Amino acid sequence: KIHRHTPALIVLKVFPLLIIITMKSLLPCLVVSLFSSSITTAIDLNLQADDGCVETYLDNVDYFPQKVMIQESQEWTIEYENSYKIIHTHGGKDNGGDTYILYQCGTPQPLMEPSVMNVSRYVSVPVSGIALSDTTLIPHMEQLNQIGKSFKGWVATWSGSVPSIHNACIHREIELGTMAVLGPNEFEDDGFTVKVDNLNDPELQAAFKQAIGGDDSVYFGSGYGQNDVPIRTYDEQTSKALFEWNKFFAAFLNMEAESNALVDASFERFQCYSDEAAEVAALTDNGVRPKIAWALSPRDGVFDIAQPDQYYGRYAELCSADLLVRDGTDGTVDIGSWTTRKYYETDAFFDYLKDADAFVYAGYNWEEVYSLHKDRFDQMPSVINNRVYDILGVQDIWFETRLGEPEVLLQDMCAVAGHTSQLTQPKRNYFRQVQSEGVELFAVTATCDASGLEEPFESRATMCEFQFVEQLNRGDDEETSSAVRMTGPAALMVLVSMTLAALSL
Repeated sequence: KIHRHTPALIVLKVFPLLIIITMKSLLPCLVVSLFSSSITTAIDLNLQADDGCVETYLDNVDYFPQKVMIQESQEWTIEYENSYKIIHTHGGKDNGGDTYILYQCGTPQPLMEPSVMNVSRYVSVPVSGIALSDTTLIPHMEQLNQIGKSFKGWVATWSGSVPSIHNACIHREIELGTMAVLGPNEFEDDGFTVKVDNLNDPELQAAFKQAIGGDDSVYFGSGYGQNDVPIRTYDEQTSKALFEWNKFFAAFLNMEAESNALVDASFERFQCYSDEAAEVAALTDNGVRPKIAWALSPRDGVFDIAQPDQYYGRYAELCSADLLVRDGTDGTVDIGSWTTRKYYETDAFFDYLKDADAFVYAGYNWEEVYSLHKDRFDQMPSVINNRVYDILGVQDIWFETRLGEPEVLLQDMCAVAGHTSQLTQPKRNYFRQVQSEGVELFAVTATCDASGLEEPFESRATMCEFQFVEQLNRGDDEETSSAVRMTGPAALMVLVSMTLAALSL
């Protein structure tokens, strides 16, 4: 006779035995797993300058647990091994590119097969001494909090003068004698080649020098020192791709985690501003996209008009607007030997401007140009509707900062297009409305709080939070609907609130 509960009793007796058998079979795996885990997690963060070098090298430890992945950039690549990184930049070296092996300080320098890889330099990382070839690269050092740390000089400026640098903390370091500015007195007689002795300073491990083209010609220094790292950020086709070079610099500092956070946040805001523009345009434009003109006048009677395939055209497109260009029509004025491009005469310029809803004057002399052609300007729709903007208020930072905050410039362009939130208009940081805004509203005060050098970088971009009315022609007493897009802290707060509300149900 079989008891009806026998199956349950059998299970109760057999189950502990199965557990024991299973544990015995898995024990070697668990031991190996735990042992491996103790090795592979020997470090949790990439070692930075303050952490020192590796004291006991183990070849099966991943010394770079934080890695960067390239999303937009096309002009460089990076690969990771346990103790070294392989960075390749395109162009240069007779168009074969440059290859850099960045190996963790305290680990052996790897030996790369020459037939497989033409190595330009081996660099021990993190580097503790950095120099830049021009001021457009300064934002990367600021965002990675390296001013007063690894960024020690020299900033080579066109004039070689300190005033051409806006960043106040760099001025402070120069006054303290911890940073030098490389200027005309440090060049050879040709006024272009940097004296090699200045580039072989033992405290300088990486001199990032902006290169143009494939022949390694650079803004400053066609004669290279042993620490040079030629870079080609300007070969990138989009502002996001150019900004992503932040990750390139971060790799030399073992600051991949910090750079990932910076770039991801910038890209998220960038996309949100573009999405916002598309939403607002769909509700307000009735299918007719606004037209934006872009030009400047370097001298009386001569105008430089927007060209196709430039960054400002891509910004206009992202803001659901069209940039007016002189497609297929060449200029007639030759302004000098430094450029082969022809500029435009006055009549051609006003023929171009007459179709624009908004006009960005990308120069510093609007008042002068306007006074010379006032009668004609006053007939232009952009002038009549108070939609003329210039960059006079930011002439000190236009070339130093805008490449390092692409989402800020995008938000400005969307404001020019009229495609930002109708209820919470963001403050423009670059484009001044010339007929109603003073220059002082756009002044960026150069201050340096030494204690603030340790604080995380804060972007000037406003939080992407917008609201719009679905039907703008409805009366105040009629029902309206709104939509809100949020990123960053606001989105987190809303998510937490919604979660708490759901848990309380």
